[in-house]
Amino acid sequence: EGFFNSVNALSASPADGALRQVFIAAGDDLAYSVTQVAGGLAGLRSEVLTMAGQAAALASSQLAQLADLNGRMVGSSQGSLNPLLDERDRLLRELSGTIGISASFDSGGRVRVTLGSAPGGPVLLEGDVATGIGLAEAGGLVLNLTRGGVTSQTRQLSGGTLQGLAASLGAVDAAAAEL
Repeated sequence: EGFFNSVNALSASPADGALRQVFIAAGDDLAYSVTQVAGGLAGLRSEVLTMAGQAAALASSQLAQLADLNGRMVGSSQGSLNPLLDERDRLLRELSGTIGISASFDSGGRVRVTLGSAPGGPVLLEGDVATGIGLAEAGGLVLNLTRGGVTSQTRQLSGGTLQGLAASLGAVDAAAAEL
């Protein structure tokens, strides 16, 4: 507001040296403020990316734990299976809070996990093989899914912490672009 007021005042009296000085000072103040906001947005962006990386690592860990449970369920008796099923359910709840997933179960209680809220997304867990989840950035968050030594990329984020962080990153980038 101060900058625009000084522009208006100077335009009414362009020869006034004092108004010129006020205009220059107001311009300096505006430039400083914009720089501060840009720095704050850059810091926020960095924090969002760090949190997204941590969430991806957590999801990978949860998938690895589920793969281990799936492997231990093979040939287990019903009595020894119940604690494994409880642990599986706990891990699935936690994983679904991190990333949007769909889960299906076989007759032995083993879980198959795909990415997304509807079946048909990329496979994250099948049998005792878990997909590793990493992050890349290309105009927003991109998931790097590594399975069997092959990495594919997807932007399919339909829930959980990672979707929220992707939306946050988009909002921060949009705000920075408007500066």
